Amino acid sequence: MVIDSHEHIMFPVKMQLDKMDAAGVDKTVLFCTAPHPENAGTLKELEEEMAALNKILAGANSKEDNIRRLKKNISEVVEAVKEYPERFLGFGSVPLGMGLEETEEWIDTHITSNSLYGIGEFTPGSEQQIMQLDTVFPEVPPRVEYSLNEIGCTLKPILGGLCEWGKTYQEYRQQ
Repeated sequence: MVIDSHEHIMFPVKMQLDKMDAAGVDKTVLFCTAPHPENAGTLKELEEEMAALNKILAGANSKEDNIRRLKKNISEVVEAVKEYPERFLGFGSVPLGMGLEETEEWIDTHITSNSLYGIGEFTPGSEQQIMQLDTVFPEVPPRVEYSLNEIGCTLKPILGGLCEWGKTYQEYRQQ
């Protein structure tokens, strides 16, 4: 089985399935997206879709606009996964700028309750949101330094155990 680890939802979904079939991809991890330039039938419609993207990237949308957009994007992914569960694994999005409890509630309501497999990428829309991100070093090739918060640090023994298991499994496979 060939699994594509990252595709943004396209409309109509049939077009996406055709592209997957042509590439020999059996299943894909499906992410939310906005806008949908593939829907544009004219140059003006394409310009409108790209203007919507520019507005998102510039941070010109309100928090409420972003939440509304993300809810719509998640519902698009959920519908595609429901229709083609053998072809898609859905991932949702989480808005930036929320507190811990609000984020946990969002994940429960929009990710977990919709049986999505994980949380996809996000695009920060303002300087304040960009400041929440991890440090990116100005090097070639680019390097990003990630760090765990207090709760994340509690996973270290579990991750260490997985690493040890992986080493043991590699040794087993080599025998």
